Amino acid sequence: MLVAAALILSYLWAYAVTNALIAAEVISRWPPGSDPRPLRMCVGFITLMTAFTIIAAIAQWISRRQLKRIDEMEEA
Repeated sequence: MLVAAALILSYLWAYAVTNALIAAEVISRWPPGSDPRPLRMCVGFITLMTAFTIIAAIAQWISRRQLKRIDEMEEA
């Protein structure tokens, strides 16, 4: 599910937002043959997956710590 979320968000950031900014003439078009959107999508996907992985690792660490404390209370 996180992979799909990262893929969708990176696609929206790279293509939809960029196209909207071009349509609103906020940014100018790039020369033919040098489309930066695929690279932006890849970088966005990797960044989001890294962030999701770090957040999941922290959540797992906190969960293990809490479960250990609960087990210690049960033994006492």
